[in-house]
Amino acid sequence: MDKKIVRQLLGAEYIKSQVRTCHKQIEALLIQDPDAALKVSWPADSDLNKPYYGADWLAENAFECALRSKFDDNVTVLWADTVKPDTDVSGKQTPCILVDMIDGAHLWHRDLPMWCSAIAVFDPNSANPEILATY
Repeated sequence: MDKKIVRQLLGAEYIKSQVRTCHKQIEALLIQDPDAALKVSWPADSDLNKPYYGADWLAENAFECALRSKFDDNVTVLWADTVKPDTDVSGKQTPCILVDMIDGAHLWHRDLPMWCSAIAVFDPNSANPEILATY
């Protein structure tokens, strides 16, 4: 695992700036197209039996694109709402980032302000996958 990439990923300022950008995109989508932001779908690739909202998809996709533009394929990005129980990242040679940009989306969808963005960076190759940072 490239230590320089890990150090950059663990830099709180970089992660916070990307989260703020995603939050601004969520807000803009709510203003410009509330129907799209609040659209409910049921991801076919998820076993979680949970709805997925348009704004959640937009925010997680934007966050992943920001990571990819900086780190290319040197990171593995997992979206919390679409990870399956049998997802195996143990062979990955890159840091893994578990992302839930609207953690508590069901509350957010009901206009309750009790949600957050949750991000965990972990090393999938240690004997016990080690969490390197959470945001």
